[in-house]
Amino acid sequence: MKKLIIVGAGTIGKRAMDFFGAEYVEYFADNYKKGTKVYGKKVIGIEEMKLIKDEYLILLAVTNYLEALKQQLSDLGIQNYYYFQEEVYYINSLFPIYDRKFKEQKSLYRIISENDLYHPMIVGTEELLGRFVSEMLDCPMFTVGEAKKHSNQYTSFLLNVGEEELQNFRKHVPQDLQKRIFKFIRLEDFEIGKTHSELAVFKDRHKCQRCFIIGNGPSLSVKDLDILYESNEVCFGLNMIHKIYDKTKWRADYTCVCDEPLIRVLYEKIAENNKGIIFASDIKDLYQFKKTEKEFLYCELLTSKDQKLTPDFSFDITKGIAGGNTITYIALQICMYMGFAEIYLLGMDCSNFLHHFTDNYVDGKLEMDMNTLNVERMILAYKEAKRISEEKGIKIYNATRGGMLEVFERVNFDDLFKRQERDNRV
Repeated sequence: MKKLIIVGAGTIGKRAMDFFGAEYVEYFADNYKKGTKVYGKKVIGIEEMKLIKDEYLILLAVTNYLEALKQQLSDLGIQNYYYFQEEVYYINSLFPIYDRKFKEQKSLYRIISENDLYHPMIVGTEELLGRFVSEMLDCPMFTVGEAKKHSNQYTSFLLNVGEEELQNFRKHVPQDLQKRIFKFIRLEDFEIGKTHSELAVFKDRHKCQRCFIIGNGPSLSVKDLDILYESNEVCFGLNMIHKIYDKTKWRADYTCVCDEPLIRVLYEKIAENNKGIIFASDIKDLYQFKKTEKEFLYCELLTSKDQKLTPDFSFDITKGIAGGNTITYIALQICMYMGFAEIYLLGMDCSNFLHHFTDNYVDGKLEMDMNTLNVERMILAYKEAKRISEEKGIKIYNATRGGMLEVFERVNFDDLFKRQERDNRV
């Protein structure tokens, strides 16, 4: 068995370690964190891998700076490495086909060790994950056709195939070994990424009204939220907005949650603290969190991996909502589906993404790796939202106090309520 060097000591690197198991990881490698220790592992410099590259499997766990990193590895003569794909969610990295209930999160190491799967047959195509595990465990990988011929030589099986191929392969495995068949998780194995027809109840619910989308930037003011509360404005909160509830009577009518790490670690807290309706990514269905009547799930549409391309825009949220590297983009699509005529952004600083309206935004339970944030993609999303809104005759304004978001027309937050007072007097 070969141990791993995970290149990238941020959130995605931690996700990769959790997926495979800390026991399989020897080092992290990072240009900026070398000489430190993260997640209990020593961080070495990228250049140090040149001397030990043949002793370990190298796994890239980064999103930004990928091309520069690949060039650096090439310059060092390192050609053999794998990628940790973010599409892999590691609730369980494998599950036994006879028991599909997720009882707890388990790493690949734990599942292999608890079930004595040290030299299994891997069945599947030449996908990165299967090939990677094959090399890591030093075990063979066969196509389904080949595996049928050799199945009598093995006592455990890891399947990296779809449901139809799995059932086909099972016919060639003796009954007493059926409990020794495990399957790699695939998103299509679950009822996620599907149409959510229940969202249709929100179509034009707030036709011709106005609303506020509340960001989590440092400019967000309790005083402004109090004004929204007193004025009974319809408001959308994002992710961890409840962290400001202890300072104001204001509450979000709707809360949008999409970030997978937040859902995985903190969703129960979010649900507990928000009494209004919650729109959450159906990634949440991979976890055994209790579903409530106030919860509505949506499918986040997969978009091009080319971060320079303009993201899609969904006009029917029952069929999915396009991600744009910011949850605000998701909220904007929901608002337009609901029929709002005016949408105001507040607390959208779009500047220092490490800072929020509170220092303990994620309770210290979750490292927020800002290297995964593509600001260019975010601005493209905002520009697309502006283009669509103008076509539809919908106004989007930025009422944030300061900040760097200049895509939308700026308005003074205080003037909105002075105007309202004038209108009421008339």
